[in-house]
Amino acid sequence: MRKSQRLGFGVATLILLLTVALSALAAESEPTETQLFLRGAKLWGAYCGQCHNARSGSEFNRLEWDTLLLHMRVRANLPAADAEALRVFLRSSH
Repeated sequence: MRKSQRLGFGVATLILLLTVALSALAAESEPTETQLFLRGAKLWGAYCGQCHNARSGSEFNRLEWDTLLLHMRVRANLPAADAEALRVFLRSSH
């Protein structure tokens, strides 16, 4: 094997290893549905009970919760990640 071929093989191997490592890192950073549910349960008490009585998840259907959460994202200045966790928690009641 010539020196240029070995160098090309080494670079290709390095790129492959970096791709695999970055893919694994990205997969770890995505919260699971269970993690979102648990986080949403905590946030539900913290956010929703501050200004009004916190509603039961079964009080509204899935589409109504989506609409309400969009409204409350603006109204209560909810970060997107918190709103997603709340959505998972509240939609789990159906």
